[in-house]
Amino acid sequence: MVIGPTVRSGIEILMLLTCLVCASAALGDVTPSAYSVQLRREDDACDITASGDQALFSIQSPTGISKAVIERKAEKWPARVVVRLHLKGLENFRADNGKVVLEAAVPSRGEKLESHQSRQDLAEAKGPAEEPSEIKPGDPDWMDIRAYTTGGEAAKGIPLDKGYFDIVLPPRFFEENPRSITLNWIDFYR
Repeated sequence: MVIGPTVRSGIEILMLLTCLVCASAALGDVTPSAYSVQLRREDDACDITASGDQALFSIQSPTGISKAVIERKAEKWPARVVVRLHLKGLENFRADNGKVVLEAAVPSRGEKLESHQSRQDLAEAKGPAEEPSEIKPGDPDWMDIRAYTTGGEAAKGIPLDKGYFDIVLPPRFFEENPRSITLNWIDFYR
């Protein structure tokens, strides 16, 4: 059988793509398909951008109150995990990895955007093992939380007008490589 130029180039392209996929896997690249996301509400949406050792989960939540369960399909979580919540406020954010719950609030009053954060260890029976303890900047459980305008500039106050919050989950949160994490958020208490 004689292979014509079209078939040969198709085979060459397939071989090249196979090599690229193998090289990408060897470098530890993370693809959006390395995660599955279950959202509580039909009108919620999540876009995943993953490359190198970072994953960004950009969540739209029109009602402002919802939940997401993110499951990793890859071997491990990347070194940097960012949750971007498109909300007007962030009166409560909660991240649960099955062993630890990190909680944060960014009060909607005052001129300075500051977050109040706590950590709570969970008992084996999935209930609270202890009272939440306050955490401060510099603590290994501290979540870096920043608010931005639509144009990506630092927000000066809340409510945000079509802005978003970037929440960097701390590496320690992923030390035991949980299969999934659960996120809950409330923009404003009603």
